[in-house]
Amino acid sequence: MTQQEQILSYLREHNEGLNSYYATYTLGIKQAPTRILELRRMGYVIVPTNNVDRSVTWHLISESARKAVIKQEFAFIGNKAVLVENLKPVQGSLL
Repeated sequence: MTQQEQILSYLREHNEGLNSYYATYTLGIKQAPTRILELRRMGYVIVPTNNVDRSVTWHLISESARKAVIKQEFAFIGNKAVLVENLKPVQGSLL
């Protein structure tokens, strides 16, 4: 199984995403950011979130989208990614 296949398999099975520390120390994928970039170039929509401990968690949003979708902005509400354009402002909010 390639590193890309390992990452995809993990992301499909774990909605909470793949943490950079876990990818490096448990899965043994030291070049995880590079593999993620390769997957994104292949058309997978994988978005990062920054954690308090300065690590990154990647989330698989879509497997069928093309590169144009990757340029869209996502916001996270809990552990769910939502396209920014689909967010509706709440009265009194800064959105």
